[in-house]
Amino acid sequence: MDSSTTYSVSPRYAVGEVEDTLHLLGGRELVSPQLPSGDAVSAVSRLLSRPFTRADLDRAFAAHAPAVAHLVDELVLRDVVVGAPTGSAGSVPDELAHVLDEARRNGGDRTGLGPVRDPASPARVALV
Repeated sequence: MDSSTTYSVSPRYAVGEVEDTLHLLGGRELVSPQLPSGDAVSAVSRLLSRPFTRADLDRAFAAHAPAVAHLVDELVLRDVVVGAPTGSAGSVPDELAHVLDEARRNGGDRTGLGPVRDPASPARVALV
């Protein structure tokens, strides 16, 4: 993980899919001596629920930050988590603005990706 990067879950993944990926990648390892809590995967899910930086991860996991950072790196490699350079303090980088907007608007539903639409315009419907 890069300390000058803000990370967020890609809107292509719903919450359940991220949790499944966490379990597949490190569920067993997280509940090992690296993070001796049965709630470790839930704690990582809470971290991933909003944009975060390496400093946020270090504060949330203290002594276990290297293990969680390794897991986040694995999620980045699989495009589950995306990152962009951190801008001014407290702001979301421009590169993540669209990603976060999509995530807010469609809850991670991968079928909802596409250009921003005016909420007043009707959605296209296909009958099969």
